[in-house]
Amino acid sequence: MGNVPNIVFKPRLLVIDDDEFVAGVIKEAAEQCGYVVSCVYNGKLVVSQLSSFKPDVIFLDLVLPGFDGVELVNILVESSCKAKLVVMSGLDKRTLQSVGNSARNGGLDLLDSLSKPVTSQVIHSILTPLYDSLSSECRVESPANRYSEYGPQILAEPILCLAESSDSAAERLFIKLIWRLDNGQFTEFDRLIVNNKDLETRMGSFEVLLDKLIEANTHMQQSGRMPDYRLALDMALLANSNLPSFLVSRLAGTGLDPARIMFELTTEDLPKDDQKTLDAISRLKIKGFAIAVRIASGIDDALAMLKHNAADMLIIDMSTTLKHEKTLSNLESEFQFSSLVASAIRTGVTVAAICVDSPQQLEFARRCQFAEVRGRAIKQPEVIQLQ
Repeated sequence: MGNVPNIVFKPRLLVIDDDEFVAGVIKEAAEQCGYVVSCVYNGKLVVSQLSSFKPDVIFLDLVLPGFDGVELVNILVESSCKAKLVVMSGLDKRTLQSVGNSARNGGLDLLDSLSKPVTSQVIHSILTPLYDSLSSECRVESPANRYSEYGPQILAEPILCLAESSDSAAERLFIKLIWRLDNGQFTEFDRLIVNNKDLETRMGSFEVLLDKLIEANTHMQQSGRMPDYRLALDMALLANSNLPSFLVSRLAGTGLDPARIMFELTTEDLPKDDQKTLDAISRLKIKGFAIAVRIASGIDDALAMLKHNAADMLIIDMSTTLKHEKTLSNLESEFQFSSLVASAIRTGVTVAAICVDSPQQLEFARRCQFAEVRGRAIKQPEVIQLQ
């Protein structure tokens, strides 16, 4: 048995502070500790960043334009945020302690309450002990030279089909682009460009993912595998009206049919009245691709998607909606999600779950008759070796 490389996904840290200098100090210190960092300077921008960036740690200043720190703590509580929280302020310690108590009583994982000014040494002392536990790491058995190539590679997360159907025996994989660094570790490519708004860069990374997927599919077909694929789609790319035609043209003659690809969007990215983007989604479906929508905010959002969206699948993120044991054992929750599945089936839509990380979550998905699931309770992802 050969060497076993580590696939390490760096933890993400979100800094929420209107003082760009302070945010910069925290960002620099956190990056020195190995974190991927994003900064928000206005409280009203936090909600969208929570969904798109999905931080593991949050540094929250209390005095902010837009929503203040107390309002944001309430938002984090209501959304069952699982990120570790550090609150900070130049206000008196009693106020800082009061907000910290509110966060803790609301079920948030409060790490510390810091009085400003905050030094890089303090940041290091908080973040360094956390790094190993927050880094999502899996091991893949392989020959010693299996990962000799640096740069982009494909990570495939197995999907378990729970519903019986004509195609339920088909292998299904969620595909993402990862990058092998000089030190031999891997990081998700999206994390390298998370703050890059340039559409050419985003389109370029998507093209790399597509090329690697085609290469991986060819390799798997040679070994007798014919999986269906799930890929996250950056909604910004739909501004390119040529995207659907480009996809069909790129796949032509590769042996990878559009019908085997489902693109996943998020509710936060999905416009409700941007007809140009909605038309682009319709064109993807016309070209033969399937569309799924990830639901992060709960059952009401999922029901709304059934009425106003042409998705083929709704995906429930269990890390945000169904992570507590009390919720998973609650009969009302089971009834609500079972009813959602039934309503979805009546409209020709299936319901799936991601971040299924515990046996309790998997059993809940089975009881509610979810169509498919993926997460740590199913199987660890694998790096697809391309010969």
